[in-house]
Amino acid sequence: MAASYPGTIKSFSTKAPGQAIASSHINDLQNEVVAVETQLGVNAGTWLNWTPTVTFAGGTTDPSSTTKVYARYTTIGKIVIATADYSFGVGGNRTQYEFTLPLTPAQTYYAVTGYESLKTAFTDPTKAFISASGAIVTVYVPVQDKAGHVIFTAIYEIA
Repeated sequence: MAASYPGTIKSFSTKAPGQAIASSHINDLQNEVVAVETQLGVNAGTWLNWTPTVTFAGGTTDPSSTTKVYARYTTIGKIVIATADYSFGVGGNRTQYEFTLPLTPAQTYYAVTGYESLKTAFTDPTKAFISASGAIVTVYVPVQDKAGHVIFTAIYEIA
C-alpha cells in the first residue's frame, strides 16, 4: 500500500500487549518513513559549505582582494537557504558583485536579501540592491573603491 505522507498524515492504531503485529503494520511504517525521507531529501537541515564563484561587472577595476568569510547553505525538501559573507579590499570601481548559488533555482528569478558594508566617511553602512537571475546573485554596490563586506541570504526553490 502507498504511503499517506505527504498528502495526509498516517493514523496508526495503538497495539495492546500480547496483540499480534501483522506484516502490514511494519510495511505501513516503512512506507511512511520512506515517504518522509524522500520529501526531506539527503542532508535535510544540515549546513554545508560552498565556495561561490565571484565575478564583477560595471566599472573597470576589480577590488584589490576577495576573501570568503563564510558561505553556507542547507536544503529542506526543495527549499534552499544560502548565506554568504565576502570581504573585499580597496582599489576597485566595480558596481556589481556577482556570486554563483550552490544549487540551480527552479525558476530564473528569486528575490534575495542582504547588505553591503562598504564604508565611506559619510555612510555607515550603505544598503545594496540584490537580485537573483538564474544561478547568480547580483549585488549592486553603490559605493566603489572602499574596503568592506558584502553579505546576502537567498531562499529559493530547486527543481
